[in-house]
Amino acid sequence: NVPKPTPPVVILTQTSPEDITRHNQATAVCLAFGFHPDILRVKWLRDWQPITSGVVSSPSVKEDNVTFSTSSRLTVPAREWGSGAVYTCQVSHEPTHTIIVKNITSGGKHGPRDCGGFAHIPPASSTSTTTELSDHNLYQAGRIYI
Repeated sequence: NVPKPTPPVVILTQTSPEDITRHNQATAVCLAFGFHPDILRVKWLRDWQPITSGVVSSPSVKEDNVTFSTSSRLTVPAREWGSGAVYTCQVSHEPTHTIIVKNITSGGKHGPRDCGGFAHIPPASSTSTTTELSDHNLYQAGRIYI
């Protein structure tokens, strides 16, 4: 019996302001878990432009008999982090036609923000919501979870 494809759950975290000062760098960690099959792409962006410098991604790990998890870490010098740039972790899971976008505004007082497309969509509650995208948006994705 073949398991049904399952999209990942994505969490984006960042180091505290104290750690940024102490280490003179900021780190954002993008965690993806609960997905199946093990076909996943994590991409980092700065102000919507792809970045690869400072990125370290871990191989996927099998969580149970079916699902997988992985993480990707972005490290940025403190002087760049204070610029107010928007850093994005974009997770693509082709088997479920899903793209999940999580944003952090650097140097700000706000923590990670969920973003659907290019407009901030604040969640109505603590539960996840789904936004349907048209074919011309974000890789012709079918769904984006915020």
